[in-house]
Amino acid sequence: MSEAHRSYETTYIINASIEDSQIEATIARVAEAIERNGGTITATNRWGRKRMAYPIDKKNNGYYLNVEFEGPGQMIAQLERVYQLDENIIRFLTILLDKYALEARAKTAAETTAAAVPATENPGTEKTGEAGTSGRPVKGEKPQEPVSADKAEKKDSDSRAPLFPEDGR
Repeated sequence: MSEAHRSYETTYIINASIEDSQIEATIARVAEAIERNGGTITATNRWGRKRMAYPIDKKNNGYYLNVEFEGPGQMIAQLERVYQLDENIIRFLTILLDKYALEARAKTAAETTAAAVPATENPGTEKTGEAGTSGRPVKGEKPQEPVSADKAEKKDSDSRAPLFPEDGR
């Protein structure tokens, strides 16, 4: 009986004092362990060398890596065994992504995709004389009413109180 695949995220810290080729070999070993045990990697985020908040095993810097993957639950024990046996991996944490995390990730991805589309190609935007304004009210604001010419003149003639009164008070 095959277990359903779930979404996981694992973050681990590699000893930053080793050579880049050894770091790449460690990353390849972890990726190979995920795929060998029935998982598929969906994203790999290399955060790079960073200073740790506190020393771990007398080391102040680490190479941080975050991997998002899908796989069966039984794979996690085997993956963490790989972490424990690899002397270059200082710390690791693997979590199961719940439905709220997956919804937030999908929402963020949709917003990023929508922001990448230029305004001229986005069919939902209107063009007006002013750059970046569509004439539609923003959520939480009152819609603007057209201003007549006599009201515009009156508005321009109103002045604010001066910061420093002329009578010296």
